[in-house]
Amino acid sequence: MLPVILGLVLAVVHYFSERIEPSDPAVRHKVVSFVAGISITYIFLLLLPEVYSGIEPFHQFLFLFILAGFASFHLIEKHIYQHQSKETLHEELKIAHSTTFFFYHFIIGILLVELVGINMISGLLFFIPILFHTAVSSASLKGIHISIRERIILKIVLSFSTLFGVMLAYFAMIPSNLLQALLGFIVGSLLYIVIRDSIPKETEGKAIYFVLGIVVYALVIGFIWLV
Repeated sequence: MLPVILGLVLAVVHYFSERIEPSDPAVRHKVVSFVAGISITYIFLLLLPEVYSGIEPFHQFLFLFILAGFASFHLIEKHIYQHQSKETLHEELKIAHSTTFFFYHFIIGILLVELVGINMISGLLFFIPILFHTAVSSASLKGIHISIRERIILKIVLSFSTLFGVMLAYFAMIPSNLLQALLGFIVGSLLYIVIRDSIPKETEGKAIYFVLGIVVYALVIGFIWLV
């Protein structure tokens, strides 16, 4: 039941992400820096070790999926920008962004069920960075082209993509190797999103809030390790 509730929360945040994001640039830079710190900490302290724990049955091929997740987000846009005419560029980008968005969050829904199944804390620690990214990063619905967001049916389908993944995981038997591969893909994808879109660049952002995000989530994870 918990994954369904979390999936619904993400759907609501997706749908209203344009209203949730702070309008003040100074506040937004602080929030984005803090979220980036949390996300980086989660990736290195929990997600990567979780993937590594699947090495024995799945061997080193698991890291190919991390690479695939990281590279795919970059290559999709790069290919479109370099191989499409200006007349078709925006339409191709809309389709690519929407499709990538749906499947990325659909996979997150599947993994949410798996991680909550391991234990509730693992699921919640995974959910928190995803929730923040849903609100403030380009992985949220506000990163989709405005013409897509204005189509109510498409907006609802995209917003509920995580919940669709949750429901599939409940009703379908997914092999453990496939789950490990999906986890590796999400690790690579999330790492790319954090580095490319979430960590403020050059003069943007606030370093102290990035460090604060790292410290806060490291303390939370460390406390859970100890207990």
